[in-house]
Amino acid sequence: MNIKKHFDWGLIVLFCILFLTIFYLSGAYLPLENIFYDLRFKIRSPKKTLERIVIIKIDEESLNAFGRWPWDRKILAKVVENLYNAGAKIVALDILFPEKSNETSDKELANALAKGNSIVASHFETTYENILLNGSIRQVCVEKLILPIPQIQNVAKVGFTNVEPDKDGVVRKIALQREYEGQLIYSFDYIIYKNYVDIDIKNLPEQIYINYYGPQEYFDKKSGSIISTFIRYSIVNIYNNIIPPSWIKEKIVLIGSTATGTYDHYPTPYASSSPGIEIHATIIENLLTNTYCKKKFTKLQFLAIIILMMSFLGFVFYITGAV
Repeated sequence: MNIKKHFDWGLIVLFCILFLTIFYLSGAYLPLENIFYDLRFKIRSPKKTLERIVIIKIDEESLNAFGRWPWDRKILAKVVENLYNAGAKIVALDILFPEKSNETSDKELANALAKGNSIVASHFETTYENILLNGSIRQVCVEKLILPIPQIQNVAKVGFTNVEPDKDGVVRKIALQREYEGQLIYSFDYIIYKNYVDIDIKNLPEQIYINYYGPQEYFDKKSGSIISTFIRYSIVNIYNNIIPPSWIKEKIVLIGSTATGTYDHYPTPYASSSPGIEIHATIIENLLTNTYCKKKFTKLQFLAIIILMMSFLGFVFYITGAV
């Protein structure tokens, strides 16, 4: 009887181990894990940033002033020039320049970018191309890296800005590097970080989990005021040069769209729609402070924990009563 009891309990423990292993390896737990991942941010109060990053907004005010996007590149050239004159350490544009525009405007923008440590966006794009294969035309999925025009590549560093949400649409992790045509291509955020601290990260992870500091704005109970997670100014105010240089000096300045209705918005644990430029600012802050979220265990370590836990619980339930 005891032998049968041992055998039955052994089967139960093995079944539990097998079930949890399959549950884990198949990724079936991920929707639940994502819920708790988001919940942990909401339970934790917003955290203050170091205020080394400034966001220059392409917002509704600037669209009213300069008209529909895209603008003449002379406007961006003047904005970049004003930022460098104010002492910005890095100016990074989360804007694609894949095609030539007016020759004079392109030259002015390139000249402005050449005045400092400038970084411009590139983008991985997936397209379908028709190719001849075994005598028939077939559509093949092709990934292309969309780069800025050569004039801009010659004076600015380039990093990809792709944001890839999870299956539920929420952005929780970001790639820092990708292989493309036999070369490592680095992200917009990492290029900015590297140029700010002027060092290379050894053993750079391919991707990191984002540690969000809070919503774009939140009410601070201690001060009784509304606080922005990152400092933000409208691009109109930079163009008109009415922001004091001391507010810009030695800062990392990011230029990107925050206007409602633009495609560059994504759900985050804090909001159903957050501008991509805010996400990039968060990732750069994560890298500067080494506070991005890390997984504590590898898959093998986690499976070992499952086996040990199930074995221990099996033993506990075996020697105790039903209650």
